[in-house]
Amino acid sequence: MKTVSRMKAIVPLIVLLPHILIADQAVPMRHDQAMKAYHLLQITKQLYRLCTPCGDIAPQKISLRTTGYRSTGDDYYIVLNGKDIDCSHYYIEEQGRWKNLAFAAGLKISGIPQELDATTLPGYQEEKKLSSPSEIPYLTVLEKGVVDEYNLARTNPKQYATFLAEFKKLYNGRYIEIPGEIRIITNEGAAAVDEAIRFLETASPCPPLTPSEGISKAAKDHVNDTGPKSMVGHSGSDGSSPSMRMNRYGKWQITAGENISYGKKTARDIVIQLIVDDGVLSRGHRKNIFNCKYRRIGVAFGPHGRYGSMCVQAFAGEYQEK
Repeated sequence: MKTVSRMKAIVPLIVLLPHILIADQAVPMRHDQAMKAYHLLQITKQLYRLCTPCGDIAPQKISLRTTGYRSTGDDYYIVLNGKDIDCSHYYIEEQGRWKNLAFAAGLKISGIPQELDATTLPGYQEEKKLSSPSEIPYLTVLEKGVVDEYNLARTNPKQYATFLAEFKKLYNGRYIEIPGEIRIITNEGAAAVDEAIRFLETASPCPPLTPSEGISKAAKDHVNDTGPKSMVGHSGSDGSSPSMRMNRYGKWQITAGENISYGKKTARDIVIQLIVDDGVLSRGHRKNIFNCKYRRIGVAFGPHGRYGSMCVQAFAGEYQEK
């Protein structure tokens, strides 16, 4: 009787193991779906895995070390940390919501949640409070994200160089080809990205920037003024300069400056655009990001009549709020 009992216990394990292996196998994708999934992995700040058929009972946070893709004929596979993955078991953060990666990339999924509740993610709420200025009411989620990206680039430029290396894979000659978007022609092509990577790999870290309400109001003024008019540049329609706008709500001290990004819709895309600084021979936007004399920042994002969106980032060495 004991022998029979053991055999009954072993049989379910033998039957279950193939299902676990099959559930964890990578699923082939079309080219457009793979490019979309690859792009989403590039811009997400955190990644979670939940594979119920594999035995997961709760979402698990996954470290994003390397991302890529490979193809076999017409079949494409997403590669995460050196391993092919089934995208339906992974969840990325997009506009404050945790979406299934396969679903977000355009694949049809069934029997799998299309979204996860952030409150169920282990450690997410605690990390969010520590890693981003989430208690700052005058910044939107995207604007907070820009501050985070600036501070990541400033405090760890070598790590940020890896993001640019991934971004470079979107280049095809002088064109940037992002899935689901109109391809963008650049001035310098991938050479500008290579130059930016070399800069980041040797750059000295700078202290993080502290958000300022007054500087953010000044940045918002410029968005509200120039965006609807399809204006481009640092001068307001009233002739105001960045320092003049900052002085409406306080007093800048030591030094002041401003960056503006046009047409980008995610925090990382905004900052990568400014670090690469394609077509700007002086690399003035990049110099602003890595100017260690700047200690305060204000951010504002909004619509632009010509480019769709714009994001203003204004800086000061110190700032006295009114």
